[in-house]
Amino acid sequence: MTKTIGTVEKGKGSKVLINSYCPGYAKTDMTRGGRSKTPDRGAQTPVMLALKDLNDRSGLFWQDEKPIQW
Repeated sequence: MTKTIGTVEKGKGSKVLINSYCPGYAKTDMTRGGRSKTPDRGAQTPVMLALKDLNDRSGLFWQDEKPIQW
């Protein structure tokens, strides 16, 4: 059974999805290299949101390619 998290009902004919995401703490200059997640791994969620068919899921908060509670 799939649990729906915070889905917002879209208006009829709307083609815009609005979602947000957290890339997590990646090993960058900003974190002084103190994390293990690579920048490429942190970029996977926004790329997925831009390119993947989300089946009209909108109004969600994403991390690690899945919606999470916010």
